[in-house]
Amino acid sequence: MIFRACFCTRLPTTPLVGKGADAALQELIAKYSERGAYQIAQVCAFRKQSDEAFLWLDRAYVLRDGELSATKVDPILKSLHADPRYARS
Repeated sequence: MIFRACFCTRLPTTPLVGKGADAALQELIAKYSERGAYQIAQVCAFRKQSDEAFLWLDRAYVLRDGELSATKVDPILKSLHADPRYARS
């Protein structure tokens, strides 16, 4: 998937916290909200932003994102496992 390749190549140079990370997430949302809802959910989960992650997972479901099939085994979503909303997914 081209999107995933572009998304992953940016990660090493993007800070994970702070203003730079917030700006990078906003850019990701602005550019890929229609095609990358699952990947945006991954970023939110990695940043421990559970509410936002679940909103993006819901959006991925509505958009029929094929990546949702990996939800149960995706290590990036591990921070969501303790949340009761995760058990319902």
